[in-house]
Amino acid sequence: GKTWTLINKIAKYLFKNKKLDAILVSVPQTEVADSSEWITASFKTIVDEDGDAEVVSMYDVIDLDDDIEKSLDCISRNRKFVHLMTNSKITNGTGERLVKSLIEANKTFAYFCDESHSWMVSHADAMLENTGNPPADYEASLYEFLAEFVAPNTPYVFGLTATPNREQSG
Repeated sequence: GKTWTLINKIAKYLFKNKKLDAILVSVPQTEVADSSEWITASFKTIVDEDGDAEVVSMYDVIDLDDDIEKSLDCISRNRKFVHLMTNSKITNGTGERLVKSLIEANKTFAYFCDESHSWMVSHADAMLENTGNPPADYEASLYEFLAEFVAPNTPYVFGLTATPNREQSG
């Protein structure tokens, strides 16, 4: 479905054709992301003119439990990477630090939010109309993070969902 397409088609297209340096992917819970799929997809075989084949990694994969330092190291080494993190981690200051580091290093990046129908409602006042759920303690922190740090710095902002809410579908 949508995750397979992101990993095996869209990410490869963005790295190759749009020359991106990084892809940030946030998910609601750690169980949602499988870094092994990303790692497998990151390899390709290169055959030289003598017919010798070599398997190389096209980009590094920074797992949900990994520290941001791995991404910062990729930035400093000019190494392409995918950083997987939870929605709460990307909004706790980690995402802001990473995005600022990408901008300061003049790197291009994309951002994907999985299950965006739940996490990208613009305001608590819009929750009931958009999702059918009362707002409870909704703070729109992921929406605000995107509006403040991500959207002004990249045209590559994507929401993944099988069930778009009213704000997303118009």
